[in-house]
Amino acid sequence: MIKTCVQFLNDIKDNKSASTFRNYSYTIKQFESYLESVGGDINKPTRTDVQQYFANMTKEDGREVSATTKKNRFACIRAYTAYLGRTEIVEGIDLPKAPSLRESAPDALSHNEMLALLRAVEEDGKVRNIAIVFTLVKAGLRVSELVALDRNDIVMTERKGHIHVRHGKGNKERLVPLSKDVRFWVTKYLESREDENEALFVSNYKKRISVRSVQHMLQEYGVRPHQLRHTFATELVTRKNAPITVVKEVLGHNTLEMTLRYTKPTFEDIADWID
Repeated sequence: MIKTCVQFLNDIKDNKSASTFRNYSYTIKQFESYLESVGGDINKPTRTDVQQYFANMTKEDGREVSATTKKNRFACIRAYTAYLGRTEIVEGIDLPKAPSLRESAPDALSHNEMLALLRAVEEDGKVRNIAIVFTLVKAGLRVSELVALDRNDIVMTERKGHIHVRHGKGNKERLVPLSKDVRFWVTKYLESREDENEALFVSNYKKRISVRSVQHMLQEYGVRPHQLRHTFATELVTRKNAPITVVKEVLGHNTLEMTLRYTKPTFEDIADWID
């Protein structure tokens, strides 16, 4: 039986996390579009197809495609060619080396920038948006984790609370303690709800909010979801002196190396110390 890209995606759907499956689906779609533009066939790719696909992968949406993105997409193409029984297609293909995680400082907001964001979203007065921003900034969730939350995933009392992240990266679960501020705004938001939707955060159409909707809302404030996760971690490390192992557990990182990025000083930190 001839295998196809559609069968590949169907077969991996239950074995990959939701975010990984979305990334694989996107990569296969992009690869298919490229092949159609040059007369190729997604179900019969060649080594030349793969080489030229990555050689032409320079910019998307006006931005340079990073080495890390290329590496992740190559992993998808490699898995797909293995599924087709054509592993020779990707052998020996060189990609730009992704920078070491220890060498790349996370893109976080400064403390004052974080306060300015919280101030701005509060001034706008949309309680759902306030609750979302506070949850991202002060609980460090990935945006995919945030939109997947149900009401029963959050437990709150007057003195404490936590979120049960059931759909973390790699389908890992974890508990994330909630600060008083997050509990306050999430409570306010839930009190404003009149629908029966099980989702913790819903759209204006009373459906579970999407990743794209959260991204669009944050764009209005000039920030991206992962910046807020980075900000949360940076605040824990630099302002609260939390042990790096604690930060690793809260963020749900697989390796300590990923978390150690947050110990890397920024240029502003170095300048302050020298001054």
